[in-house]
Amino acid sequence: MFRTTLFATLAVLITGCAARTATPSQPTTGSTGSTPRVALKSAVVDGKVLPIPGFMRGINLGNGLDAPSEGEWNVILAPKHFEMAKAGGFDHVRLPVRFSAHAAEQSPYTIDPKFFERVDWALNQAQGNGLGVILDVHHYNELMEEPDAHLDRFVGLWQQIADRYAGRPNSVAFELLNEPCKNLNPVRLNALYPKVTELIRKKHPDRLIFVDSYFWASTSYLHALELPPDPQIVAQFHMYQPLMFTHQGAHWMTEEYQTVGVVFPGPPATPLTPTDGANKVSWVRDFFKNYNTLPTEKNPSGMTIVAAEFERAKKFAHEYGHRVYLGEFGAIDRADPESRVRFIQGVRREAEQRGIGWCYWDDGGQFKVMNIADGTWVQPIGKALLE
Repeated sequence: MFRTTLFATLAVLITGCAARTATPSQPTTGSTGSTPRVALKSAVVDGKVLPIPGFMRGINLGNGLDAPSEGEWNVILAPKHFEMAKAGGFDHVRLPVRFSAHAAEQSPYTIDPKFFERVDWALNQAQGNGLGVILDVHHYNELMEEPDAHLDRFVGLWQQIADRYAGRPNSVAFELLNEPCKNLNPVRLNALYPKVTELIRKKHPDRLIFVDSYFWASTSYLHALELPPDPQIVAQFHMYQPLMFTHQGAHWMTEEYQTVGVVFPGPPATPLTPTDGANKVSWVRDFFKNYNTLPTEKNPSGMTIVAAEFERAKKFAHEYGHRVYLGEFGAIDRADPESRVRFIQGVRREAEQRGIGWCYWDDGGQFKVMNIADGTWVQPIGKALLE
């Protein structure tokens, strides 16, 4: 989940059409010029993406081990997280972990043993509850800003992770890096990923490895991934479009996102007046103009844009032979409950009808669905996920 501002989001959000347009820097072919791509056989059979057994229906345990320190973002992982996930019918959890905040700056970049023990505990909790778990290297923000300076450290972190968990069952999957963005562009990303996958494969020949596309795991950049012909490598994307709905009023977003009252789907019964901050940004002005006036089937806050995201992911699976997975989706609690339910149900439906596994983003805060304190589910969005 992006905790910092998405400066580049304006290039991807559409205003009034079903498909997003390419950004000026977006590759127009499947290759970024590093190595030739060898495609696998299509990963789509009978109209559905091939399944990922054990990773079809999940929930994120966000803002715990991926905070600068656990508890700083008001989430401390507890056995109840895993018990509720299992009881809710989920088959796996995604475990975001900020290893970069708990490791030495100099080679060999030793990860704090106490922190590693905390990760061990979480993996044990998942296994004890019969859940798969995706161990996700999350919030390595310095790598996004200065990729060249942090490449060796990133590889060093993964060497330790791969060594430590070599004996774990294959119900533990690895996710190399959450939401690559900024200066970690596709060319750099395609040079970095092989270094890590090769070291992992030495001790984990069959383990699932999830790789996120560039631009905060955007479907628009799936085609830029250059992956080896390894069927146990899965491409991951995230689904927060339309951002003006899913992130309306989020305190960590910039001023153009502070208009609240955006419904899903549009148009609203009464035109919504955007904030002054929103009106300063041309694409946001266009979004609200179209949101207020276009019919549902063409509205930028509607299922047409959601379906287009999934079609793009399915097309990638067909053309390049790698399965795809939806690693995050959700809508902030600043949106009205009925719109949140429609969005969550709509995303689930689009994923499931294409055979794509999914994982809801629960951050213990404005996206949460689990009330850990009393063991209940936040309604009505709990029903949207569980039924």
